[in-house]
Amino acid sequence: MLNSREYDKRAHNAYLSGNSWAGSAQDDISDVSESNISQSFKPDHHQANTHAIQVNIDDNSIVPNFVGGSLPRCDQGDREYYCCTMSTLFKPWRNGKDLKHEMQTWDESFLNYEFSKHQLEIMKYF
Repeated sequence: MLNSREYDKRAHNAYLSGNSWAGSAQDDISDVSESNISQSFKPDHHQANTHAIQVNIDDNSIVPNFVGGSLPRCDQGDREYYCCTMSTLFKPWRNGKDLKHEMQTWDESFLNYEFSKHQLEIMKYF
């Protein structure tokens, strides 16, 4: 994984040479492991040439801290709100239309998506 100084150095060098190291194939394979996945932004995104998203799949040391109200529960309250929230957190999406079809309820969309066993285990404790 790159530290911020190395990232800034690579971004600056990419800018000077007129290319995008973030959008290119893995230019330093030592920074990538089986538990980490790096994804580039779409080419038309304003940070596509300088940024990428790193997903740490097996990092058990990270605990999300949701600020604000409590998360909805599956056993009580508004089912549509629960399905919308869990889909937003666990389904891959780029815009809202990726989460459900226009004529579909949140419940239908939620039930039609195959969440992983790990995702379902996490949801169970929300």
